[in-house]
Amino acid sequence: MRSNKKPVTFSGGLATFCTQLVAEKRNLGYHYFTEEYLMKNFDSFSLKYGCGNLLTKELTCAWLQSSNSQNPKTLAAKAVVVRQLGIFMVRNGHTAYIIPENSYSRISSKYMPHIFTLKELIALFSEADNLKPDPHSPYRHLIIPLIFRMLYGCGLRVSEAIHLRVRDVDLENSVLTILDSKFGTDRFVPMDITLKERCRTYSTLLHRTSNPDDFFFQNRDGEYYLRQNVYMAFRKILWKCGISHGGKAHGPRVHDFRHTFAVHCLKRWVENGYELSSALPVLSTYLGHKTFEGTSRYLRLTAELYPTITAAVEAKFSNLIPGGHSHEAN
Repeated sequence: MRSNKKPVTFSGGLATFCTQLVAEKRNLGYHYFTEEYLMKNFDSFSLKYGCGNLLTKELTCAWLQSSNSQNPKTLAAKAVVVRQLGIFMVRNGHTAYIIPENSYSRISSKYMPHIFTLKELIALFSEADNLKPDPHSPYRHLIIPLIFRMLYGCGLRVSEAIHLRVRDVDLENSVLTILDSKFGTDRFVPMDITLKERCRTYSTLLHRTSNPDDFFFQNRDGEYYLRQNVYMAFRKILWKCGISHGGKAHGPRVHDFRHTFAVHCLKRWVENGYELSSALPVLSTYLGHKTFEGTSRYLRLTAELYPTITAAVEAKFSNLIPGGHSHEAN
């Protein structure tokens, strides 16, 4: 498996332990990419906190309560990482605080995805096309319009789009290669002809002399385009389009381009009478879902949003719709 991710270097007082833990996890066969990112965040925080080489209860609690860490799922993920670090240190003969198991349990999100209408999509893409270069983001007027269309047209996650390399965008065969995605899997994602030509135009403008390993969506320093820049542009464009935003954790979110892709795809299939028991596994693979359950939730959402096809869905595909009202598909 080829990886798009660069090695992470730790520099805090606990750097040695962090490095050894990551190496141990990788040797055991874990991808450990998300955890490594969180550990780097913890490493940087510990350096500012000034704890030296001690993993204390005070440091652990301060990091978990720091800004941008109050989302329940994020808290749970951070707690698991710092708990694993504590266990690793104690196991190797060092004194360390071990956060109690399940101190921050995961809470299922009740967020209802915003499924963009065709009118909203046209407005969003139009406003993205009107962006101007920014001193801090000189290529945003080229990057944002294409990323938005790629998220909707291919159902990508934001992280998958921004980590694409030049080599991963096959303009001859109209295929994107997605490496080390959310569940550590690789997949090929076909593009339609319109998106392929937009990628070709973009490549002509920005990648005439690029190497295959260069990021397809670059910032001015040659690194991958930050997701924060995508989010900021998205919020501004939402406002210009008159699409209200409910605030943090309420959306619409950039990730809703992906939800919209899946729902619109299923809607077309139902209206055209496709056999979903055969088609849904294809969509699951296309989206890079680890389990079929994540994809089947979109079928319930599709039926809820489009009453005109609800009867058809319930009559023919009720056995495929999961119970409950959680919309956790990723």
